[in-house]
Amino acid sequence: MAGIMKFTGFKNKARKSEKDFTRERKIGFIPLVLLIFNMVRKSSQLEIDEFRERFMPESAQATTYTKQSFSKARQKILPTAFVILNDEFIRTFYADHDYKTYKGFRLLAMDGCVLEVPNTKETQRHYGYVTNQSKDFKLARALSSHLYDVENRLAVSTTMGRYDTGERNLAKTNIEKMLTLIPDISPYQTLVLFDRGYPSAEFLYYLLNRGIHFVMRVSTGFYREIVDTQTTDEVVQLTITKERAKELRKQGTPVPVGTILTLRVVKVTLSTGET
Repeated sequence: MAGIMKFTGFKNKARKSEKDFTRERKIGFIPLVLLIFNMVRKSSQLEIDEFRERFMPESAQATTYTKQSFSKARQKILPTAFVILNDEFIRTFYADHDYKTYKGFRLLAMDGCVLEVPNTKETQRHYGYVTNQSKDFKLARALSSHLYDVENRLAVSTTMGRYDTGERNLAKTNIEKMLTLIPDISPYQTLVLFDRGYPSAEFLYYLLNRGIHFVMRVSTGFYREIVDTQTTDEVVQLTITKERAKELRKQGTPVPVGTILTLRVVKVTLSTGET
């Protein structure tokens, strides 16, 4: 009975209208979701036919199901359906603690990328756009952010926002999602890897306050306390002065004056000679 209630709850959240998927169809709600998951390589019609022949042989022999019918049915499923399913999968995966770790840490990596989305006025308004030099041409773009378990090859959380959104803001969304999905009581802690597009005093402040362990590459133009360390491995304190707090407020990322960020700084010399 609990399984039936859970399925009904998922269907109610996943369909666009309460009238959708109430009648018996050639392909019902769950088979339709599975069919969408399965469509990765071939043409739509071939994927549909092979899926029905394998999992619904009696129906496949008695009736046909066109890609037009599939497209119409697919429009009745909200995109959030697949977010709900992925979230449930991630919760279940980490719940029993039987997964690969790195030196006792869940090893996650954060990165963002620019996406090309359908170029319509609606998507331009919603996601933002790029222009050419004369600014008479607009091309819709979006920004996505991904939190990925590199040892277990899992997308823990992915979010999508406006093209002009800061990567750090999207990263925070992924981290907050992660904290709701992975159990608090666990023998493992989380270590998140960031490239050098993420460092800022405000973001470091956020990560430390949320108890997130991190490794973050920084550029030679970062705060002098970090860059000017004299050894290859030392602990430093980064103090938010009035001047720094003022600059951070201008950027829309306030950090209280007098805040001290305690950080471990490791310097690594690459094969190119770059530190």
